[in-house]
Amino acid sequence: MKKKVFVIGGTGVMGSYLTKHLLDLGYAVDAGTRHARESDNPDLSYVVGDFMNFRTITKFLSDKHYDAIVDFMTYTTAMFAERFELLLSSTDHYIFLSSYRAYSDAEIPTVETSPRLLDVVDDMEFLTSEDYSIFKSREENILRSSKFTNWTIVRPAITYSNQRIAFVTLELPLMLRRAKAGKPIYIPQECYDVPATCTWACDVAKMIALLVHNDKAYCEAFSVCTAENQTWGTIAGYYKDIIGADIRPVPIQDYLDFFGNKLVNRWQLIYDRCMKRVMDNSKILAATGMKQEELMPIKEGIAKCIAEVPEDREWSEYTKLLNVDAAMDEYMKNH
Repeated sequence: MKKKVFVIGGTGVMGSYLTKHLLDLGYAVDAGTRHARESDNPDLSYVVGDFMNFRTITKFLSDKHYDAIVDFMTYTTAMFAERFELLLSSTDHYIFLSSYRAYSDAEIPTVETSPRLLDVVDDMEFLTSEDYSIFKSREENILRSSKFTNWTIVRPAITYSNQRIAFVTLELPLMLRRAKAGKPIYIPQECYDVPATCTWACDVAKMIALLVHNDKAYCEAFSVCTAENQTWGTIAGYYKDIIGADIRPVPIQDYLDFFGNKLVNRWQLIYDRCMKRVMDNSKILAATGMKQEELMPIKEGIAKCIAEVPEDREWSEYTKLLNVDAAMDEYMKNH
């Protein structure tokens, strides 16, 4: 009988690629999803449910034990504290999605033992928040202090696919719309010379798949990313070449004003996109046998993913960016 893996979030940016890699490696997969899907592969089942809901996941796992669970959910600290024992006791190997955003930039290159923001920052408002980088670090601590030894922490950097591509804190629908209209796209000048590690989701998923039941993976953390570190300014040049984007630097406060100057946007900029991390992926390559030259180059990967987007695609995500788009239009008139 084939080993079975439950992928919680099995149809998302990384989950859809991971499911394919696991099937190729000979696993059977239950892919958790919010919406019904048909599978033509006898080894793949789509399981419909709101797995963020504690009652749902408790009921679902009550009579099951998986060989592995890969968890792409984004829990608050309290939510994870409520369910981590259930998740780890329901599998032989639990893979937890953290983030490279946990790292500070206190050490270059950034490796798995480099200081985390949670451990070195003295900004109490940030440290006591539920910012992504902070609650992921708290949840890592929960795993490390638990009685369990069947967990692995994975820390992706910025991950992109034809479903989603981020540029600084902008999203692809806004980029495409403004580029097509010949309008400028603004990014903070403070980010221009900062290295960014952007990795194709298919490569990230392959790394994770090769950690499943890997003896080198237990009780370890891995940066699952490329080691290609290009500056945001260089990546801006890629977008100019690929979609004709006119990208212009602006002061960081002007950029934050596009988003209503929300604290969460400020933290993402200051404690992520403006941090000079230079990611090292030697640990994950050694554990999986992969090589850096096998990974998709950033420019080629972005071009590939954009080319896969249908011309007539309607982006539901764009509705969240309407105010940003309008704010950039107003800025363009006055500058």
